[in-house]
Amino acid sequence: MRQLLSLRRSLVSIRFSSYSVSSGATVSHDWPNPPVPAENVDVTIAGGGLVGSAMALAFAASPFFKNRKIVLLESQSKLPNVSKNQPYSNRVCALNTQSVNLFRKLGAWDLMKSVRVQKVSRMQLQDEKVNLQTGLLIAADGYQSSIREMAGISTIQWNYDQFGIVATLQLADNTPDNVVAWQRFLPTGPIACLPLSNTHSSLVWTVPKSMHKSMMNLTDEQFVDEINKAFTSDTYKQDVVVSMTDRLRSYWQQIIPASPTISQWPPTIINIEPRSRAAFPLSLLNANQYVRPRLALVGDSAHRIHPMAGQGVNMGFGDVECLVKVLEQAVRDGADFNSLTYLVDYERQRQAQCLARLLSIDALNRLYSTKFTPVVALRSIGLSFVNEFSPFKKFFAKQAASSTS
Repeated sequence: MRQLLSLRRSLVSIRFSSYSVSSGATVSHDWPNPPVPAENVDVTIAGGGLVGSAMALAFAASPFFKNRKIVLLESQSKLPNVSKNQPYSNRVCALNTQSVNLFRKLGAWDLMKSVRVQKVSRMQLQDEKVNLQTGLLIAADGYQSSIREMAGISTIQWNYDQFGIVATLQLADNTPDNVVAWQRFLPTGPIACLPLSNTHSSLVWTVPKSMHKSMMNLTDEQFVDEINKAFTSDTYKQDVVVSMTDRLRSYWQQIIPASPTISQWPPTIINIEPRSRAAFPLSLLNANQYVRPRLALVGDSAHRIHPMAGQGVNMGFGDVECLVKVLEQAVRDGADFNSLTYLVDYERQRQAQCLARLLSIDALNRLYSTKFTPVVALRSIGLSFVNEFSPFKKFFAKQAASSTS
């Protein structure tokens, strides 16, 4: 029988006294005497966020693991009671086609669309102390992963000296069909607006570290004014670049007819939801190893990306899909599903895809952070060229929507 257990404790405060790779990975706590008897399980998922919960759901949906015992460790005592009528939070993700297909396969997509959250399975909230001995430990405990550190896995990482400011935006009443995601690249960093409904959108605004405190100290009215200005003002445009781009556009249109375009403007922001504004530091991280004997890292435990492309959680869901396929293949082959031979195959596939994505987004962030006029001119010309001609625009739009995570 499938078992998905939510154990009530804070993952942050847990002290792992041992991590064994002999007969099984042991997660134990420094409990006072008498010791708690160990409970044997097949797979333990540490972290019940988006990626960890998706990982548990994927195991629950897999016929190859229907007789396995799966444990989900989560710091919250209970799942949030989310419904369609509740206010939007400031934690929003944009799912790409691959992630949507994953949730369709897991049978969760229709429910996710209707209530914004998917219950993984039966939840047992337990207060008693539990000592687990597990065949496979999956770390989904975030970019400050205690499990990754405990396993001695090194990382490549650097800070961007930038902060991401998020908020839930209230739109003007006359905003029809709010279905367009807006992003503008400013010298201070990109600002993006993701539609939630005809009345609300989600904001992610990248600003320099030196600027984020002043932005957070603005009143709601001042902050709204800054958002509208950032999306519509010509203040950040360089006249030389604009003149050069317009001249080249006129040459292109003489050779190749421009694609018909519909003039659209960003939605007008009238307010932000109370207490929805927050800021967090931005950084890049990639673990040098995604697996160890009987251990696999998924989601932010394995990699962390700049939010400008909205691909962080999609990469985590890509980890889930890949890891489950690899483990299913092990079961299909009659092998031990937590064998390092198969786990290394997961690492090989995901390292290649994730590292390429991390570095490409990092390069794009650096490209758009510069004020050097020749570089600004080249990137503006390139974007203008793509925007003018429909085949190029459709190609890049398709790649963005369905790119491998």
